[in-house]
Amino acid sequence: MTTTAERLRTFWGERQFETAGMTALLSRYWEIALYGVIISFALGMRLWGLDSRAIHHDESLHMYYGWQIFKGDGYEHVPFMHGPLKFFGTALMFRLFGDNDFTARLLYALVGSALVGLPYFLRSYLGRIGALVAALLLAFSPSLLYVSRFNRDDILIVGYTLAMVVVMWRYLKEQRETYLYLVPLILVLGFTTMEMTFITTAMFLVYLEFQLASDLLDQYRASRTLTPGETIVAWTR
Repeated sequence: MTTTAERLRTFWGERQFETAGMTALLSRYWEIALYGVIISFALGMRLWGLDSRAIHHDESLHMYYGWQIFKGDGYEHVPFMHGPLKFFGTALMFRLFGDNDFTARLLYALVGSALVGLPYFLRSYLGRIGALVAALLLAFSPSLLYVSRFNRDDILIVGYTLAMVVVMWRYLKEQRETYLYLVPLILVLGFTTMEMTFITTAMFLVYLEFQLASDLLDQYRASRTLTPGETIVAWTR
């Protein structure tokens, strides 16, 4: 028969093992833990009193059209209202959590919080510390905090744009087809949200054209020596 002292020693021995295991996990995954803390703070700031501010004129339209879809009255596209994604997103929040001012802004708070975690995937470019600093800036930026608590397209476009940067840079470095499949998905989300996606897509294409020209020039230089004049011609062509 075991004594109380033996049971206590066994109990605390198990607790020490669990503590040691937790310490090992934290030392291994400290970076992920920090991102979790930052994202949690960002989510808390975006959800706190989300329904306390008066509804803006643009929000009233977006909430109304989303409410119509939620009721089953359908949707008719009107160009001056930009893309339909926000209306269907708002209707989805109404369907899942009920129709009120809080849920009408919930999608944007969630996207704004998810945005904070995207620098994690850019660590190979920014460095671990640089990516963490970027996440902190995204979390506590007054402008991004404001639009994350606002039923408008702004934070959605910011999220798609940064997601495209992540996918594009990761593909250029790793050459994995998965990233190529994500490109049209992000573009679909962008184009069904706001026309600004035409501008951001053009900017990405210019950057990719520059990268392609640089790669082709490097290959050409490997086969022969170029004069300064030939280099300029190669770039301009």
